Amino acid sequence: MFIKLCGLRSLEDTRAAIKADATALGFNFAPESTRRVAPDFVAGLRDVVVAPPTFVGITVNLSASENLDVFDEARLDMLQLSGDEPTDILFDLDVPLIKTVRIPGDASVDDAVRAVDAWLNHAKAPELVIVEGQHGGAYGGTGQRANSRLVREISVRYPIVLAGGLTPENVEAAIREIEPIGVDTASGVEKDGIKDAEMMTAFVANAREAYTQL
Repeated sequence: MFIKLCGLRSLEDTRAAIKADATALGFNFAPESTRRVAPDFVAGLRDVVVAPPTFVGITVNLSASENLDVFDEARLDMLQLSGDEPTDILFDLDVPLIKTVRIPGDASVDDAVRAVDAWLNHAKAPELVIVEGQHGGAYGGTGQRANSRLVREISVRYPIVLAGGLTPENVEAAIREIEPIGVDTASGVEKDGIKDAEMMTAFVANAREAYTQL
């Protein structure tokens, strides 16, 4: 079970996500993201929060060396590659990894499966692949869910984490329908672009209930 609350921007957000019992916390380092934080801020959280869950740092189109610098500076547990990185970058990243794969709404089943297969069948495959919808040129955090039919076809073949458009109200149904190994949300637990502690708590509780039933 992997339940990630992403796009945290403050100590208050982080403490609320930990209290909600998320298994992973996501911090965005992409320059163009409205949720961007600095690596040294995330590193500092380690000193002030108690028993933090997995810290995940989201990067976009950095080189291998740049990714490793962020990993070390932010004192991360995992890196999440969320850009258009080539699969060859995996040979140069000897740290725990997640890869985000964005699936266009008009993609065929074969195209969608190939997109995930390129990463999970790699010689140095990432530990997790997150599947979400593609929204223009944005690199995640848009609330765009991938086509359910395509995601079902992918999840039959591969263990995936589902993201995009997930909220406290729909996460249980999504888990039952797709049966992903995890779920991830950013905008789905926000009000007016700000993280909401009650929504985070409800999201994690509802996700855990769905996994218990599975």
